[in-house]
Amino acid sequence: MFRSQGRHFTSEELQKITVFLRTTDLALSEIAARLCCSRSAIAAINRKLRIRDYRGFRTRWVSNYDTETSQS
Repeated sequence: MFRSQGRHFTSEELQKITVFLRTTDLALSEIAARLCCSRSAIAAINRKLRIRDYRGFRTRWVSNYDTETSQS
């Protein structure tokens, strides 16, 4: 299944993306390849949900999910 421009993600697809962002060390392009969508779509979801904070780097990030759960 290939995504077309402007098509919305299903809730299941969004859940998969958030799980990949939170629990793996895969790059955005690798996640996009697995889910047959663009890297920019994954990056936009990451920015909106604030899962990974790249702090200006491309290959390193801080997981905001880990810091939020450890503060609770």
